[in-house]
Amino acid sequence: METSQPESPEAYRERMRALTPEERFNIACRLTAEARARVIASLPKVLSKFEFKRQFFQRCYGYPLPAVFAAQMEEAHRREANL
Repeated sequence: METSQPESPEAYRERMRALTPEERFNIACRLTAEARARVIASLPKVLSKFEFKRQFFQRCYGYPLPAVFAAQMEEAHRREANL
């Protein structure tokens, strides 16, 4: 069995430059969707809608949801629950 050598950063950049903007955009969309799916799969399944969004944000950005946004989002979820 043959193993391939890792692609150099320069070769990777050249391969990406050879793609059309549409192809690069589609690759970025697929990678983003895959990353999002992996984060969602890693979260506990029994979270409230607010807690899910809070934990999703922290997993994606590496820091807690800023308090001002968390408060606004929590209030919106409370209003939604009372409808």
